[in-house]
This record gives sequence, C-alpha cells and structure tokens, in this order.
Amino acid sequence: MSINALLVTPPFTQLNTAYPATAYIKGFLESKNVNATQLDLSIELFTAVFTKEFIDAIFKQADLLGNKELPLVYKQKEEYIHKVESVMNYLRVQEVTAAYQIVHKDYLPHGHRRIKLDKDLTTEFGNLGILDKAKHIATLFVEELGDFINANVDEFFSFTRYYLISMYLYDVHCAPTMPCQHAGTVSDSPGQTGYWTRTAICISDSQRKCVQ
Repeated sequence: MSINALLVTPPFTQLNTAYPATAYIKGFLESKNVNATQLDLSIELFTAVFTKEFIDAIFKQADLLGNKELPLVYKQKEEYIHKVESVMNYLRVQEVTAAYQIVHKDYLPHGHRRIKLDKDLTTEFGNLGILDKAKHIATLFVEELGDFINANVDEFFSFTRYYLISMYLYDVHCAPTMPCQHAGTVSDSPGQTGYWTRTAICISDSQRKCVQ
C-alpha cells in the first residue's frame, strides 16, 4: 500500500526565505519510497491577510471592538488600506521603479516603526541599495499592520512564535533518523536547551527528541 504524506509548514515563521526543514524531511521520506508534498501555510496566510479587503476588515473590526491602540496607524488607516497591495507586490518582485516610489518619504504612511527612521538611510544602503532600502521600508509597513492586528484584534497574531511553540510540544518523539536543522536555540527550563526549526523542535543532540 502506497503512503502519501503532506508536510505542512505552520504560520508564521521566517517569511523572508524558504525554510529547509520540510525539504529535508521530504527527501528522507522519498528515500524510503514515501510520496511527500510540501505546503507552506506561512506564505498562504500572509498573502491572504495583507490584502486591501482584509486590512479594511481589520480596521472595521477594531472599531467594533472599540480598540484604537497604536493611534498613528489608526489615524492613517486609509493609507494602509490603499497601499498594502502595492507593498505586497513589491515584496514579491523587487522592481526598481516601484522601489523609488516606496522610498519616497510621502508615499507610505509613517507609523510607530517608520517614524524611528529619523535619518537618511543612504549610509546603510548606499546609492546602489535602492531595492534593499525599499524592502526595509516595506517591511516596516507590514510590521506596523501586524502590530495593529495584535494590539487591537487578535492578541495571538505574530509573525514568529518559536518560543511559544517549543513550550507546549516537547513530549512528542520522532525517529532518531529524522533530520533536524539546528537553526537556533531556546531554553524552556534550567539545564535544557531546545533546538528548533520551522517544522521540528529537537531537545539536545543526544536525545534527538523531535516535535513535528
């Protein structure tokens, strides 16, 4: 009997680059003649949330709840609603013309993160770093909206939650041969270090306990 496996990457973790964990697991499973498919819910959810319609619904929900934390974002909500898709388009394809538009000081709203950029970024990115500069400003725009959602609509909304996941999922084991990429470490109790990836958490090299 053939076995088909679906490897799901849960949101939100490391949106700026593909995470290798499911690719390693897929390779291992296929070496054992198990058909495997990958699904990245981080990208799926991210592109579903950051649309004109959804962000408009977020601000309306905040109004219904009577929540107006992060007033700089709320006061400029029309700008966020109407600019979110152009920002997303730029993050998908870094095109030079769009980059010059995004870095213009009056194009995107200045929320609680953007106002901290009180200096010219030329020294950080240089004259040839227009694409990276625009990507940085676009990222601040997205993070400001993420902060607003977290503060006013959904307290559990967050782009990265490694530590929280690691605290709850330590009791599940996987085979010792399961590959684990040690992307970083978290500590949940004295003397214990957990090694995490997007789809697996390992407790110490010797035990090789993994959470999927």
